Amino acid sequence: MRRAILVSICAALMMVTAIDAGTANANDAQQQSQLEQRTLFYQRTLTLPMETTLSQRALLAVSLAASELQMHDPQAFDNAYRAAVSIDNYRSLSDTTWVWATDHWEYLSRTSYSYNGQAFPSEVLGEQWNGSQWVNSSLTMIQYDGNGQQTVIIVQSWSSGAWENQGRTLFEYDVNGNELVMTTQIWDDGSQDWVNVSRTRTEYDGMLLESSTSEIWDSGAWRITGKSLYEYNQNDQLASVTNQFDLGSGLEDANRNVYTYDADGNRIQSLTEQWNGSSWTPSSRISYTYDAQDREIISTTESYFGGFWQPSSSDTTKYDGDRIVEEVHVAILFGVQLTRTLYEYDDVNMTETTTNQTWVTTLRADATADWVNTQQMITVFEEFATAVQIESEPWSPYYELGQNFPNPFNPTTVIHYSLHRSTDVQISVYNVLGQHVVTLEDGRQEPGVYETRWNGTDASGRAVPSGVYFYRMKTDSQIETRKMLLLK
Repeated sequence: MRRAILVSICAALMMVTAIDAGTANANDAQQQSQLEQRTLFYQRTLTLPMETTLSQRALLAVSLAASELQMHDPQAFDNAYRAAVSIDNYRSLSDTTWVWATDHWEYLSRTSYSYNGQAFPSEVLGEQWNGSQWVNSSLTMIQYDGNGQQTVIIVQSWSSGAWENQGRTLFEYDVNGNELVMTTQIWDDGSQDWVNVSRTRTEYDGMLLESSTSEIWDSGAWRITGKSLYEYNQNDQLASVTNQFDLGSGLEDANRNVYTYDADGNRIQSLTEQWNGSSWTPSSRISYTYDAQDREIISTTESYFGGFWQPSSSDTTKYDGDRIVEEVHVAILFGVQLTRTLYEYDDVNMTETTTNQTWVTTLRADATADWVNTQQMITVFEEFATAVQIESEPWSPYYELGQNFPNPFNPTTVIHYSLHRSTDVQISVYNVLGQHVVTLEDGRQEPGVYETRWNGTDASGRAVPSGVYFYRMKTDSQIETRKMLLLK
């Protein structure tokens, strides 16, 4: 309670200070960017009571950032707050994908995510289903700098029982956090080293992207292959992107996209044009329609043929509150084809189910058409929060949840945890679909060091199959989830 009260007081005082200062210290684009970056950093890493709302969390994050940077511009403060309040406080633990086999779902692939101490994904494990078990496929490892910006992404593939390097991407940033250079490399088995393949260099006008230059590594040097030029309207909205390519005689215009907006700032049209050597000629366009909440509900694509616009496809989006529940795509250029995606959510934001379907005619003798499943994905989420100091005394977490040991295990593993205050504790096990398997602990516990065991069975005492499982510890104030592997 003391922490929650302190949070509210700090946020309120900092907000009042920022507003009272007025515009005496107006920020330039660089300061605005720094404020937003530090605000988003705090938003992702603050540990707060569970009853703290997203708005309260964002308010504290921007207050801490503004205090750290000694910034007082209310408009910059408001912009950073709006960026922070849009952050989703849930992160993915796993994605499992199925394909539809006539009358039932069959495993296809799955992805599991691991996170570092700043709540950013550090490892992404891809697996394929071989008909009887999951087999390693790919591993992506991500490194970050102190501002939470990606610096290195390494991709490996599973071969002959070991991980082998495939490719990596390197990132460089300016002092404002703008990405300057992105370099792609592949692993050379002969030299046992990384070899350059391509890179993209970006330039900025203030904080707005001005150009993006594409290059390839050719005979030991970088050679330009293309360039994109960006222009903006008076509201700093992207007005056009012109793409140029080098076909052997230097950069030449190839195509461009021109964007139109309504009075509310919503993009209502995206026009694609081709350069014919002397002028720009229309090629295609996308028109957008929004509802009263400025949510996109219809987008229509048209192609330009023989001096006329011909509809080629349309997309319709339906919502339930703030959540998308259905997207329908209709392709009509070469005959009508319909596909749709359905979204389902559970009541506690632990899982999201995405189902892809195709409209098939003459499916049965007694029906002319029906929606047929093609693919499905279930994503498992967890609510997260890690720690940052907001009080004067040394901070310590309300609890510490250790990694299970052994891991992998068969059939029993031990989970250690410690409590720094009296709290209700619930430790439960979930499968990769987010379905509850068993509860290991559920009750009030005093400060101390504890351990609990799981013997690989569900709530009914039945043995569960091999695979990845998650164990989640929930207290009065925090939630933490870790991953474990059962191998038989």
